Amino acid sequence: MTIHSEQASTREAQTVRAGVATLDITPNRPVAMSGFINRTEPSSGVHDQLSVRALVVDRTALVTVDVAGLREELCTRVRTAVQPWVDDAVVHATHTHSGPASMPGRLGSGADEAWLAHVESSCVEAVRRAANSREPAIVTAGYGEDPDIARNRRHPDGLVDSALPVIRLDRPDGTALALLVSYACHPVVLSAQNTLLSADYPGATRRHLEESTGATALFATSCAGDINTGHTLDGRPDDPHRRTFARCEDIGRQIAEAALQSPWIAAPQVVDAARESVQVSLEQPVTDECAPDGIRHVDIPQSDWEAHVTAFRWGPAIIVALPGEPFAQASLEIRARLLSLTDAQVVAVLGYSDGCPGYFPASSEYALGGYEVDQAHHYYGMPGPFARGSLERLTHTAVELARPLRTASSQQGNGPRKPAQPSITAHP
Repeated sequence: MTIHSEQASTREAQTVRAGVATLDITPNRPVAMSGFINRTEPSSGVHDQLSVRALVVDRTALVTVDVAGLREELCTRVRTAVQPWVDDAVVHATHTHSGPASMPGRLGSGADEAWLAHVESSCVEAVRRAANSREPAIVTAGYGEDPDIARNRRHPDGLVDSALPVIRLDRPDGTALALLVSYACHPVVLSAQNTLLSADYPGATRRHLEESTGATALFATSCAGDINTGHTLDGRPDDPHRRTFARCEDIGRQIAEAALQSPWIAAPQVVDAARESVQVSLEQPVTDECAPDGIRHVDIPQSDWEAHVTAFRWGPAIIVALPGEPFAQASLEIRARLLSLTDAQVVAVLGYSDGCPGYFPASSEYALGGYEVDQAHHYYGMPGPFARGSLERLTHTAVELARPLRTASSQQGNGPRKPAQPSITAHP
């Protein structure tokens, strides 16, 4: 485990130093797309731009990338390359299913290596620009109202994480510098029939936030492995009225409006970070097992995979970043435990961070099988699914990692009352 604290006297400071940057990574030619195994044609155009966005707070950085996923090797190279400007960084994929193929050997074939090199260099450059533009800022955080968008795609009455954590950075004069919003719902409003490049609903969410506040907005997808907007995975034809750009726009607007209703909670401007690697096991591969398209997709021979878990403390908020596609149970449990065990006011739990090797289902789901449990590893190019208990191991690691982060309670007396923890909800 490594723990890094801001070397300046952040405990006593009234502000942090924060900067933000956005770079366009939209391909300028047709490219292979990722997100649906039955979509084989390349992109036919661009609906909305894809971007890399970096938010630097003191010597920590969150980088978001509009792709379905990124390999852990690329993320590691980025985290190493940004060391001149920050000590700790998380590289997060928003998980849009309308972006280019972005992980060679995973989630479809045909990734453009030259474009991926551009994505990697853009991540580094965005952090550099954000770090070099750092200015005094005040971190506040809160929870927006439940936008009531997310639905459990495996169970009609299944758990969803209804929380909408919002972290805001304002300049001392009150003008908004940056907003980070996180929500647990697959960015897969657009269906396999769409061949236009798009950030899906996160792009619309960011645009509405930026138009309303003047800040640069980042969106990070939470633990959405079993969560989407309500469409099924059983192969039935898509509802043309629900899988549209208009629907993306409507969902993005609803989430942005809910986020802007957040009560902003202040706290001493603490900044801290921790990272830990943990081995998670894969089920033993079946001999000569083939993916549904008849092609063997096996990219690692070992039976374990090294997962990177990161935790940031930014003022009143803790941000936890997990790899892959965790089920919603992870964010619900991590948030509940950290709100109980720490003085954090808001907890945001991100999936799809620092590598995306597949799904991490809750242990209770293994007996039920289904795409995420039994089949998705084929499309992910993995020799087998992650073993039962992997999600719970990541959850435990995250809680133990975040607990020792520098606290603010000793500086704020009784402090503000914590906002009511978002409830665990089910939708009939």
